[in-house]
Amino acid sequence: MNPVYKKKIFSLILCVIIPIFIILMAFLIMNMIRLSFLSKEKTNIITYRENTTINTEQEEQITEEIKPTIAEPVATPISNFESANVENFSLSSSEVDIDFISDQDIIIEEEAWLDSGTLLEEDLNATFSSRCSEEQKLLYLNKNGGNAKTEEAVLKALRWFKSKQNEDGSWLNEKDYPVGMTSLTLLAYLGHCETPLSEEFGESCTRAILYLINQALKNDYHIVNEYDHHWVYEHAFATYALAEAYVFCKNLDIDIPQLAEVVQKSGQIIIDNQLPKGTWSYEYKKGSRAHDDLSVTTAHIQALRACNKTELNFKGLKQAMKQANKGVLNFYNSKIGGFGYSGRSIDKKKGSTLVGAGILNLQILGENFNGKNQVFSKALRYVKKNAIFDFDTKNADLYQHYYTSQALINSGNEYWRKYNAMIQKELLKHQNEDGSWENVGGNDKKIRAIIPIYHGTDALSNHYRNVLCTLILEIYYRYVN
Repeated sequence: MNPVYKKKIFSLILCVIIPIFIILMAFLIMNMIRLSFLSKEKTNIITYRENTTINTEQEEQITEEIKPTIAEPVATPISNFESANVENFSLSSSEVDIDFISDQDIIIEEEAWLDSGTLLEEDLNATFSSRCSEEQKLLYLNKNGGNAKTEEAVLKALRWFKSKQNEDGSWLNEKDYPVGMTSLTLLAYLGHCETPLSEEFGESCTRAILYLINQALKNDYHIVNEYDHHWVYEHAFATYALAEAYVFCKNLDIDIPQLAEVVQKSGQIIIDNQLPKGTWSYEYKKGSRAHDDLSVTTAHIQALRACNKTELNFKGLKQAMKQANKGVLNFYNSKIGGFGYSGRSIDKKKGSTLVGAGILNLQILGENFNGKNQVFSKALRYVKKNAIFDFDTKNADLYQHYYTSQALINSGNEYWRKYNAMIQKELLKHQNEDGSWENVGGNDKKIRAIIPIYHGTDALSNHYRNVLCTLILEIYYRYVN
């Protein structure tokens, strides 16, 4: 073949092959870049920016954009429910300015940030939208009688908790029910929509979650520190807290290893250990050895409610909740409208300290609240007549009011407004500057309660008292049906 002709053919081939090669290489490079970007988007590793700074210009802009206002109650709350005056309990939105903005600029693998204080309602399970949507939180604060001072008190308390946390993520020492206290403290964080993405409390919240997960993994999914007579309380509180944490984390795309597994298995333990009559016993004993009461049963019902919100697979959950409804009614005293502690009988001196727990359980378990329901009607009348809260006397049963506040906020203004007027000022008045609360009871040596662990000056009493007070003050948006 003519050399000149060969040269022309070779040149022609190069002109065709080289562009094709270049196009293929460009295509491969573009796809590699795209895959790299996608892999970063899916990474769930959380890093915390501890020293986030906002310049003055940015701060002024944020303040101008969101300056919510909510009202202070102008009536004088007193300690007797029936005589509380709420005629001047104003809920207008023009008196007190409060800025709910918090620095929650979290980095997720340097690709995205999320301000969990401004989450839209559709971003979270509806149960928690009242806590995390700033608009919804202000709405519920106004509607339910919260104000600037209650929010300030909650934040001070959360900062106190943060300052007391142990290195392993727990609170208190091994003899002071660290699993139970850590679980309740985590619920207080979540109650204010403080999640692993919160800048101020995110790391503390995450460490608490991991501590509880580790306790479960150590003990075959029993979330407990020591197997004493009361360990099932700790398991129930921990399951409740981790189930709530799971719902937050799922909706915020936070991947905490083994959280779902622990929630599912610890929740299943609760279902599997329910007594035939619908209650739960200490140490999960069965038969004639089983000792059940309304207090330990209520802890388990709240845990099941939280598990039900996770949409995880629990065998027999619906049936367990149905059976629990019957179990709660075993404690109802139809003669006076109260609920007993270990049966229908009610201590004449202490009264029905768990009447709020009984009402709340029936609300959780789906009982219809209307004028025709005699259980609700009688129980609410009992509360209206007998509920007393006075921080400085023996009538300061915080455990009772932890449940009563949840029950009454969902029972209509007739009951809630007077109750809120009674309890709010007492809690605000007795908070210390550091965010903790004074000891209850004043000069009274005994509290009118079943087992007032929160009464005292030791570490356990102090922490338990603080967490109960915080949870009560979060009621305006924390627990709304």
